[in-house]
Parts: sequence; structure tokens; C-alpha cells
Amino acid sequence: MSIQALRKASDEIFDTRSKLLNAAEELLIESGFAGMSARATAKSAGVNIAAMRYHFGSKQGLFEAVVKGRIAPVNAQRLRRLTVAEAEHPGSVQAVLDAFLWPVFQAQSDTAARLLMARVMAEPAEIADPVLASLFEEVVTQFTQALHRCLPDYSPSIIAHKLLFGVGAMSFTVLNSIPSHFKMSSNGNPSFQELLAFCVGGFLASLEDAQNLSQRST
Repeated sequence: MSIQALRKASDEIFDTRSKLLNAAEELLIESGFAGMSARATAKSAGVNIAAMRYHFGSKQGLFEAVVKGRIAPVNAQRLRRLTVAEAEHPGSVQAVLDAFLWPVFQAQSDTAARLLMARVMAEPAEIADPVLASLFEEVVTQFTQALHRCLPDYSPSIIAHKLLFGVGAMSFTVLNSIPSHFKMSSNGNPSFQELLAFCVGGFLASLEDAQNLSQRST
């Protein structure tokens, strides 16, 4: 086989894989994991069902590839920004959280990515958790360690809990439209700086502050 023929075959394989990923993403957004069947994906992509098994092995493998395609670039940007943040602003909680939050906040303008992640978060734990764990393990570890370097008096478990609360605030802000009963101003959704300030405040609040607040409310 000539080099030209090999290149053509390689391009066709890549094209088939891309068609399957795009079709699967659309089905996942519209109908969830249950609606993203191998048959429906292959039909939507206009390829043979055997091609799905060849490229991804299983429906779960296809699901993981679709989610990874959206999350991996965001996480890579997070880690790059973390390296810069620690070099330029050592010991800064704000700089570390900026590196963690901004890539997701920035990506909210990508409607498909936002809808996909909202759908993934709604999937049963047995389907979504293994995929999310594998994709986020390194990022969570790196950022937890970085925040512990900023706040050495806090245990790693406390840091992890605070980061989890930050993820919750970020997820609600980015993945959901703001309910009308929150009576937001005409400026619309919260800004990134508002989200960042909220999360930084949560990290810097001591356990003693939380305990005092709890005692005042009882």
C-alpha cells in the first residue's frame, strides 16, 4: 500500500471516530446515557455499528471518550494555570482558586459543553462516577496539595472539603440558569470575580469562625 493510500485510510478512520463522538454527544445531551445506544449512535453518525465497537469497545467506553473530550482540555488548562499561579503568586489562595475556577467559567459560553456536563452530572452514580473519578483525580490532587501549601494549618481533608464546596458553587453558577426567585439584578448572572471572591472567603474562613456561627444560630 502506498503512503498516499495509508494516509487516506488513516483519515477515514479518524473521520469515522469523530462522527461517532459528535453523534454520541448529541444523543447524550438530548436523551442521556440510556438514549445513547450503540445502534442509535451508529445510525446518527452514518456508520456501521461495528465501527463503534472497534473504536470504543463498549457503550461505556464511548461515554468516557465523549466526556473526556470536553473535560480533558479544561483540566489541562487548569494545571498549566496552576503552575503559573504558584510561580508568580506563591502562597496565594486566590491565585490557586483562580487557576481552578476560570477555565470552567470561561467554557460556559460553549453551549454544547455546558449542556453535556449538566447531563453527565444528572446520570446515575454507577455510570458517571467511574469516568469522573478517572478524569478529575489528578486535578483534585494537584489543587488540594497546592491549597494545603497556602494553608498549612488546615488538614488535607479540610482542604478537600472546602474545594468540594467551591466545586458546588461553581457548578451551580455555570451549569444552571439562575432561578427567577433569586431576584437577580438586571446585570444578569454572577460574574467570575463574585464567584472567586465567594470561594476565597470560604477558604480563608477558619473552623473557629464556623463553630461560632453555628453556636449563634442555635
